[in-house]
Amino acid sequence: MFLFNQKSHIQPDTTNMHQKELAILSDIKRPIELAPLEVVTMYRDEREAMRGQMGTIKQEYFANTLGLDKGRFSRILGGSLHFPDEKIKDFCRLTGRADYIQYLAHTIGYQLVPLDPEQALILKQQEEIERLKLIVQENSL
Repeated sequence: MFLFNQKSHIQPDTTNMHQKELAILSDIKRPIELAPLEVVTMYRDEREAMRGQMGTIKQEYFANTLGLDKGRFSRILGGSLHFPDEKIKDFCRLTGRADYIQYLAHTIGYQLVPLDPEQALILKQQEEIERLKLIVQENSL
């Protein structure tokens, strides 16, 4: 299996991890980098792309931070369970990379292209509006 250079990513401390950490995902502001096409084309399947995107960070960290059971996450990486679509954005934010979705796009003949800065700003503002709507909705119950 080909692993992309992970020197720029820090190995997190996975001791005392709890599912409560899901809330921090919205605080992660790191840009998501695209892997070189040569890397994406070397992945044999989507699970290998996920593992490549994870680098050397432990499965337990991802399971806990994404709010998934460790066993379930292990079965996802093993191919016996499907990775939940609603977790893909958070997975990319955690790793700072997009290998998994790049691989999926590549398998159907497409390539990901980053938005220009103005489009990205509009998208972030729309996400913030949706987040605030959810907060207002939760508080009104």
